[in-house]
Amino acid sequence: MAKKIYYHGGEIEVRLGDLVETSVFLFWRCQGRVVYVPGVSPKHPEMEFGGLVKVAIKTEDSGMIGTVVIPETRTLRKKVKFIARDPDGRFEEVKPDEVLLKMKNRDPGTPVKFTRISLCSTYQLCDFT
Repeated sequence: MAKKIYYHGGEIEVRLGDLVETSVFLFWRCQGRVVYVPGVSPKHPEMEFGGLVKVAIKTEDSGMIGTVVIPETRTLRKKVKFIARDPDGRFEEVKPDEVLLKMKNRDPGTPVKFTRISLCSTYQLCDFT
């Protein structure tokens, strides 16, 4: 059985389809749906590698944000705020072979090393750790 992941504070469990709000940079806030939860979703090489696991959030403008799960507490950082559960299942879960981060000359079987970037653009997975 996979260990559960919680929002900051450790009381609310992260589930697929959750509506969340997160901050990107210091001032930009965006809403999105949780589309990948480690241990629940089929394993994705861009979201789980080298002991590091991430939750993926698809934003309203179809961008993707990956946020690290703090290993010691199995929680997300404070910047990801739970808003509501998705009662209708109106989201598409990330597929194991789906490319989340577009990179030139990348072998699909090679895990992606994430770097800190400042803006989230459509169809890119941004890592703000």
